[in-house]
Amino acid sequence: MPESNLSQEWLSISRRLELHHEIFYAIWHMGIPSFDAQTDTAYVFVDEDIINFRFNPDFWDSLEEYDRDFVIAHEALHLILEHIPRIKNTEYPQLANIAADIVINQMLVDRFGFDRSKLKVSGCWKEDFDGLEPDKALEYYYTALLKESNKQEQNKTIDDHKKMLEKSQGQLSNQALKEIGNMLSPESKEFFEKAVKNDMAQAGINAGNTWLSVNPTLPPIKKKWETVIKKWSFKYQGKSSRDKEQWVMLNRRFQFLGNNLFLPTEYETEAIDKTKKKIGVFFFLDTSGSCYHLAERFWKAARSLSPKRFDVKLFCFDTKIYPINIDIKKLYGFGGTSFAVIERFIVKSNPYPQAVFVITDGYGDEIDPKYPERWHWFLSVHNTYYLPKLCHIYNLKDFE
Repeated sequence: MPESNLSQEWLSISRRLELHHEIFYAIWHMGIPSFDAQTDTAYVFVDEDIINFRFNPDFWDSLEEYDRDFVIAHEALHLILEHIPRIKNTEYPQLANIAADIVINQMLVDRFGFDRSKLKVSGCWKEDFDGLEPDKALEYYYTALLKESNKQEQNKTIDDHKKMLEKSQGQLSNQALKEIGNMLSPESKEFFEKAVKNDMAQAGINAGNTWLSVNPTLPPIKKKWETVIKKWSFKYQGKSSRDKEQWVMLNRRFQFLGNNLFLPTEYETEAIDKTKKKIGVFFFLDTSGSCYHLAERFWKAARSLSPKRFDVKLFCFDTKIYPINIDIKKLYGFGGTSFAVIERFIVKSNPYPQAVFVITDGYGDEIDPKYPERWHWFLSVHNTYYLPKLCHIYNLKDFE
């Protein structure tokens, strides 16, 4: 299978999740997924604001697309509903695990459009027990299940809560939650808050005060467009606490992510570490007349990527490509605009960069990139007519 198809499969997972709600797309897109043979199924945990998805490889292979989407959404809700701290100190953790899954599975079907009849993955449901009321909090179901504790061994949760609790170093910070909130539309925030309010309110958690609620009297806070680049780079950067881990090529079982994502492994391979290649990134600034005033921000964005991890190359363009030096900061061109010339230049450069960032007004000729999912376009004017749909496209007016 060509690499572009593999990358598109990862994107298709994101798009399918977005059909159920934007928040599932946001958390999956920000998370780092990999395999863990030490778990039977799957789990999620947070370590210094990094969202980690872990899947048993055989379990993942056994799932069809619909079940994979359900499991990912299930893990995302564990984070947002703060289930990890809520079940951590319970006297009967297995019952608490079942209670948490009853809440989530019911929400996913009743609020977020999943169809239980289409699911092949097993899990805990309210209907598995007698006398449970719908739309209640984790704490309610835990208390009710204490009366039916003889059934706890008969119900297996969809994921590995023991691993989740062992690995987690805490919850997402308010800042991280706000970052997720900034990726949602006001309508999505309002819908989500209503969908989860019973579980959170009954547990004494008011999500709206921290990140969900929209204050109509205040204009939305705009981020710098460089944050998009930083968020992309986060996929590739190991934290200082992971210095002992090696960053290697993808496990063949997880190839749907594409080769533009590296995952940590516990295997120490000195040869791999010494020959580790930097990740190629190309920046292009349109100097046809409409975007060259963004040059200072262009330099700052390029410097935001660590030279230890990324091989950053800078160019400006009109109908030609001009390599530029970040220390000299001299621009060239100022003629017409051609996008096709960028792709031709990149293909000849070999290897193809893992990311291409272009600052332009969107007016130019048609372009057909070999890997459109690697392209990120920042437009000073909202004109996407010539840009492939699989590219990432942003309007500069939406940023500072």
